[in-house]
Amino acid sequence: MLNFITSLFSNPIYIQIWENRILVTNIDDQIIFDEKPLIAIEKNNKNQEIIAAIGNDAEHDKNSRTISNPFSHPRILVKDFIKAEKIIQHAIQTVHKNTILKLTPQVVIHPMERLDGGITDIE
Repeated sequence: MLNFITSLFSNPIYIQIWENRILVTNIDDQIIFDEKPLIAIEKNNKNQEIIAAIGNDAEHDKNSRTISNPFSHPRILVKDFIKAEKIIQHAIQTVHKNTILKLTPQVVIHPMERLDGGITDIE
């Protein structure tokens, strides 16, 4: 019963990941996040890393920040799991616009490349 009630307020999210693109779609509302999977990191005065920009905003960032693509690795799809997680969280928050309740969406992740030898358990 509880699963049925939460499914009324939670939209399914479909995530497709390429090395140079991430496409996140809210299936019910057809809201789309389609950007490059880039993340810009800057360090504060305590030398802690702070996320400055994500996606296309990171690509156009001209400040002295470190820009990286956590999905760019020659053997596997995910190079940096923590940064990749932050990009996926940002994309889900962008397309998951449920204002009544912020319930966990149902998510399907579909790796679109680097599947020749199969995916690893971590991925």
